[in-house]
Amino acid sequence: MLAFSSQLAQAQDSTYVTNAYAKAVAMYQTAQKYNDIALSKQALIEISILNPGDTAVLRSLAEIYYN
Repeated sequence: MLAFSSQLAQAQDSTYVTNAYAKAVAMYQTAQKYNDIALSKQALIEISILNPGDTAVLRSLAEIYYN
């Protein structure tokens, strides 16, 4: 019973992360479409938190700060 509830909790956590990641990517795409720098930064920060190994996101964030 305990192992089943642990697996269920992990599945819910991974679903939350997947949904949050998809939301952040959609937010970034919308910000790029309307050229909203503040929202782009916020979306990239959320994406980098959810997927810390993605260096392309960090590079995009650095480009925004340097520009």
